[in-house]
Amino acid sequence: MDYCEEYFEKKEIWLIDSMGIFDPFYLSRRNVLKARKLMNLLKVARVFTIYQLKDKIFTLTKIKLNENSTVLISGIDQYDGDLMNKQELLAIHRTILELLNKYVEQSKCKVIVGVRKREYFERCL
Repeated sequence: MDYCEEYFEKKEIWLIDSMGIFDPFYLSRRNVLKARKLMNLLKVARVFTIYQLKDKIFTLTKIKLNENSTVLISGIDQYDGDLMNKQELLAIHRTILELLNKYVEQSKCKVIVGVRKREYFERCL
């Protein structure tokens, strides 16, 4: 937790949790005071569909973040191509990656994206 506190000190943290894995109670069980500091810096959005994910990322690109900001996106590839047209899913993933790339270049903030299938996203690029 010391590294976490030191790294995130005076930063803005945005978490787009598409996997539903963020557990604030886990943090508070570990150390209530440090967790409270971290939670005050954190803005969390949960999304349940690939379309909501795309919309959240698009909305985020309209917000002016400072260079110290960090955007964490979990499970960008968790949405199954079996439930929708694979070409449409690929197009949405490409759109998301293009938005994030432009955003990082413009705002200079950090974006960390969690994926399960790295090779899939290497093909998207």
